[in-house]
Amino acid sequence: MPPANPDRGCAGALLNTGDVFAVNGQGAAAVVDGRLVSVNGAPLTVSPSSQFGMHPNLCYGGVGWSPNGRFLALLVGAFAPYDFNGIDTGVWVYDTATGQSWQVLRNVYEGQGGGALGEQRRALRVRWSPTSAALLVAVETGYGLGTAVVSVNADANIPPVILPYADATWTLDGAALIVSGPVSGGASVVGRVEMGSWAYTEYQNQQTNGLTMRGTAQLPDGRLAFLASVAGQESYALYVAPAALGAAGTALSGPTYGAFVAADWDAGRSAVLVTTTGGSWVAYTNGAVQTSGMANGALSGAFWRN
Repeated sequence: MPPANPDRGCAGALLNTGDVFAVNGQGAAAVVDGRLVSVNGAPLTVSPSSQFGMHPNLCYGGVGWSPNGRFLALLVGAFAPYDFNGIDTGVWVYDTATGQSWQVLRNVYEGQGGGALGEQRRALRVRWSPTSAALLVAVETGYGLGTAVVSVNADANIPPVILPYADATWTLDGAALIVSGPVSGGASVVGRVEMGSWAYTEYQNQQTNGLTMRGTAQLPDGRLAFLASVAGQESYALYVAPAALGAAGTALSGPTYGAFVAADWDAGRSAVLVTTTGGSWVAYTNGAVQTSGMANGALSGAFWRN
């Protein structure tokens, strides 16, 4: 049966005008205004939009600039995902240098694509590689949360590589991924996946340390920082540990409160913006924690401006 609620990619359309935006390193602003995206005040008129705007069934749920400021990733959802233009949902890339756009990942909903659980995917968030050559897409699959890896020139007609980890961030050189969170809805891990070969190295496992671990990132000194909660509790503290099998983690900060929703690291890996069901916090690698000042319970995720 089709879902009764809109695709989560439509979350941005349910907010106030301008609540979803991104600014690149050159100061160019991309702003969601209902079913339109504007770049420095000029409406985007290429697919999935047009000179007449977006089809009423479609909406923008998020935007994100590549580090080089050239590409804009567009998260597209549908109010009725099973309508004819549901194939346009997923992730699009707009190239400011050429004025062209293309779809790099297509959502596949329950009952589509043959109906197999392994074929289902729904884009939730995007994160660019440091080289602007690829994206990580947090997806909801038939097996739980996962991470799709797509190149900037990917063809949405070709199924993406989807890793079974709820969270993933790029290593600082973009050569590998640091993964964490529950594996296909199971135990939580922290590990590294090499790009291309997809070889996996595991550093932490919930079955060994008793921690639920989310939002892990590589720090400039090579250590790994992650949000961790004692299993069964809804409070997360920032931990750090060497990138080594079974290395003990050390808590750096006091706890945030509420069930984990999302985490986003700043470019220098000195602070992580944490969204939970209890609100939004900034946890610093120097041990400090402060509230973001955003309303509790009102966010599907908060992210750094750049």
